[in-house]
Amino acid sequence: MTDLTGKQSTTTGSYDHVIWISFWGNLGLAILKLGMGILGYSRLLFADGLHSSANAVVFIASLIGVIAGDKPQDITHPYGHHRARYIPSFTACLIILAAACYLLIIGIRDVKWIHMTQPGLTNIIALLVVIVSILGNELLFRYGTYASHEFDSALLRSNAWNNRINTFSSAVVLISLLGTMVGFWRLEQLATMIVAIIIIWTCMRMFQRAFEGLMSKALPAEMTDKIKRIVESVKGVKAISSIKTQLAGEKIYLDLLVVMDGTITTDNAKITVNKIRESLFQNLKKVEQVRVGLSSI
Repeated sequence: MTDLTGKQSTTTGSYDHVIWISFWGNLGLAILKLGMGILGYSRLLFADGLHSSANAVVFIASLIGVIAGDKPQDITHPYGHHRARYIPSFTACLIILAAACYLLIIGIRDVKWIHMTQPGLTNIIALLVVIVSILGNELLFRYGTYASHEFDSALLRSNAWNNRINTFSSAVVLISLLGTMVGFWRLEQLATMIVAIIIIWTCMRMFQRAFEGLMSKALPAEMTDKIKRIVESVKGVKAISSIKTQLAGEKIYLDLLVVMDGTITTDNAKITVNKIRESLFQNLKKVEQVRVGLSSI
């Protein structure tokens, strides 16, 4: 069974199902923490909620990008639209990055905002919210990591790690809240800046991933060697005269010039080419297109 992105369903559900679960999970955490922060329970909750908002936005941007990127190739896009999936991430990162920078500036300048916090119901509620955030982000990380292995998706794996980073930022918030309750009141200001820096660092990672996805590049040498071994193992292939590889998004495109015996018939040559293509598709999951040219000796 396939989903709207064309990917096969697995034990975790379809590909877009995984993204929707992760999106709603992060959005729920974001609403909870932002809401509590706005109500005045803790500025730290607002900062941590901004982090969950970033994760939610990135997941929905990923879904939009995957749908756009899975459009079939055409005359103007011979290598497909797979790199389009990284474009929405730029917009999402810019918004979150601007908010995080603003939060960092406020945290540095607004020293007088910090005051002694007395233990009470407000602190207990804030602590409970942070504990829910830690548990929720850890569950989303494990779910996303498992799904990334099933779909062999670097995109899901990277997004899952955003949840793990959010777990760390929530842990910083937890330590800070505990510290302010026993009198270390400057911890809240320090933690606000730390969380803002974590968000900025996360956004920069997203920028780097999106940039790499948009740029076409050749496969690493070890991957190229593996392709050569696969092709040369096919009966009828004498050698590989030329091999060109391209990684567009997460998809691999190959252009091969294969040397065959000059006495081979046209029908047998076609059979050999089909075997080459089948072998590559079977052994390399991310191969999207294989072009095979022939030369003889």
